[in-house]
Amino acid sequence: MRSEHKIIRALYFLLFGAMLVLGVFAFKTLFIPLLLGFLLAFLAAPIVDWLERRRWPRPAAALMFFALLFVVLGVLLYVLAPRLIAQMQYIVENQNDYLALLDVRIATLKATLGQILSMDVLDGLETDIKTVVVLKVANIMQSLPALLVNIVSWGTSMIFVPIIAFFFLVQGSEMKKAVVSLLPNSYFEMTLMIIHQVNCQLGGYLRGQALDCIINGSIYAVGLSLLGVKAAPLWGIFAGLLNAVPYAGPVIGALPGMFILLLDPTASMPWWTVPVMFTVVHLFDSTYIYPMTVGKSLDLPPFAVILGIIFGGSVAGILGMFLTVPLMGMAKQAFGVFHSTLKSYRII
Repeated sequence: MRSEHKIIRALYFLLFGAMLVLGVFAFKTLFIPLLLGFLLAFLAAPIVDWLERRRWPRPAAALMFFALLFVVLGVLLYVLAPRLIAQMQYIVENQNDYLALLDVRIATLKATLGQILSMDVLDGLETDIKTVVVLKVANIMQSLPALLVNIVSWGTSMIFVPIIAFFFLVQGSEMKKAVVSLLPNSYFEMTLMIIHQVNCQLGGYLRGQALDCIINGSIYAVGLSLLGVKAAPLWGIFAGLLNAVPYAGPVIGALPGMFILLLDPTASMPWWTVPVMFTVVHLFDSTYIYPMTVGKSLDLPPFAVILGIIFGGSVAGILGMFLTVPLMGMAKQAFGVFHSTLKSYRII
């Protein structure tokens, strides 16, 4: 009898361990969709709450939000996708013209730096630049099939984001009650306080940041169009999204437009007008737009934000840079409430 109990116990722990391992792998795969769905639910909550106050059933209100979201995304894709494809085809068909213009730009640079550097150094610099550009173009062409596979894989996983966000919107309160009910009574008040403060602060930050990105993206798109950058609306949206990354975002967002003007034989404006335009827009954003939309909702030290962006970028690339700041804000709020609660009970 005891041997049977041991076998059953061993099978139980083996099954539990297998389920735990599978859960870890599943969580690793679904971590980004879960996190993005959670953040999307934060953005959608005010609209869904507004519709619910007007006697819409909450599931119907959530479905209406996603229907509007898909319509907007579909219109953007319909307008921008042909331009992006045409731009890629134009670059491939005219790559020799771009390389010829690169020779002209390098010659101009050599003439400018000729008074400072020796010809040997300049010739070596020219060779290095050409080698890097040619290798990069070749690598991009070779990696296009793998890139398409990655895009399809990424798109497949992103299908779960609106589904996860829908369940967070519809059953978020039940999920919160279930989590709180598992905790001891001594931690009940502290947990509710953490959830409330994170909801208020993170929700305000995300909605303000989304509005800030939309405004900046529109300004960038108009500015790039006036400068004659091809596919300006696309690069404006790209720069507007990157504006959510503090400090580094505007710099990265300016690079495509700058290089397009630098290597476009038909460009009517010099390449340096793009960073000048981005600098002016960023100053306007820092002075007027950002304080009104985002303000000091997270109140994080600039140095901590920079370190967080570097860490997030090293772990998860551009997506990590996007998500680092809100995650740091959540951690700060949770730690603040936890610390004050422990002090009030004289534990620390």
